Amino acid sequence: MCDEFENSSIRYQLNLIYLLDTSGSMYGEAINQLNVAMAEAIQVAEEAAKEMEIQLLMRVVEFNTAAKWLFGDTRHGVEHIDWTPLSANGGTDTAGAIDLARGVMHREFLGERNYRPVVILITDGESNNPQRTVEAVASLKASLRSSKDPSKDKITRIAIGV
Repeated sequence: MCDEFENSSIRYQLNLIYLLDTSGSMYGEAINQLNVAMAEAIQVAEEAAKEMEIQLLMRVVEFNTAAKWLFGDTRHGVEHIDWTPLSANGGTDTAGAIDLARGVMHREFLGERNYRPVVILITDGESNNPQRTVEAVASLKASLRSSKDPSKDKITRIAIGV
């Protein structure tokens, strides 16, 4: 945690993880829409966090033939992103992207004083391995289950189709 956060009036963290499909099927208008949406979403999230006096920790995973961290990683989120447009090519490792996000879902990485982490998936829905993707989603849902009420998970998941 940075000194600025510890000495300010900010008390809570919001971990925001974007999973972005940049596979070949996203070529053309879909990847253009994704890039415009990301530039706007990052700006809105940063402004809202500042206004609400919370620490925003963002992470971005790009997935095509393989999934990889673009901003942040399992252990660390970033507070600011200067968006650079992505291009589309390759396969669609949706499960790999979800698995990277699941790797963040530990109290040691998320901190104790935080809002429910938010995972946002932007895809056209054409996974290379649909069954493996379903399994990865189930593992993500289970990763922060409440010990008091196992039927409640503590992750907000949003899927956006393009």
